[in-house]
Amino acid sequence: MLVKPSLEDLLNRVENRYILAMLAARRARQITSGAQTFVKQDNPSNVTLAAEEISEDKIALLSGNHKVNIPLRPEIEEARRIAALEAEAKRREEYMEESSHRSASNLSRELSQAVGGDGEADGAEMLDFTQQFINLIGQQDEARAEAKKEAGMVVESVRKLNSSKAQTESETEQA
Repeated sequence: MLVKPSLEDLLNRVENRYILAMLAARRARQITSGAQTFVKQDNPSNVTLAAEEISEDKIALLSGNHKVNIPLRPEIEEARRIAALEAEAKRREEYMEESSHRSASNLSRELSQAVGGDGEADGAEMLDFTQQFINLIGQQDEARAEAKKEAGMVVESVRKLNSSKAQTESETEQA
């Protein structure tokens, strides 16, 4: 049962109990999803926290269908950004691995066709295939270096996030 803020105080802010219940439930779900709160978090219950925000007029009911941007807590935003960076780095690495495999298979097939049934290829064709193969290996090395660089940036972002979180926690404990 909701004791603080009082139900009478909350009903003065909205039209009826149904709207109050819907508003508090929606705000509680937003807080659970990582939305920033507008009042100090003394209570572990997100519903009570939502009710306190309603009581202090920190949130309001908008009639109609609106697209509202709910700001997230900084640690949630950073975690989502890092997850997106990691997913992109993994996707690029898989793409480079797949494309290098395809390129090597294509070169191997072309070499087999050039050599033909007699097992001999002319010197210019062999030189051309050798140069293409060397270029392919160089491209793969560059792609791997780029993927490692991106992975290093992701790791550095995670370290910064962890250090800022630890600093924030130590400042909170000191206060």
